[in-house]
Amino acid sequence: MAPVCLSCHGPAGSIPPEVKKILTERYPHDTATGYASGEVRGAIAVKVPLQRETSR
Repeated sequence: MAPVCLSCHGPAGSIPPEVKKILTERYPHDTATGYASGEVRGAIAVKVPLQRETSR
């Protein structure tokens, strides 16, 4: 998490009230808060073959 992300995804007490209101209206079931700067929120893995497969 980058510091800029914490205005929406940080600890509940540090999210500005106007942002909290919009998040509640638009994403009523979202629980993606409580994160701290430097934490990993998600990851993506990509696999690329080193050699091209040949037809048999």
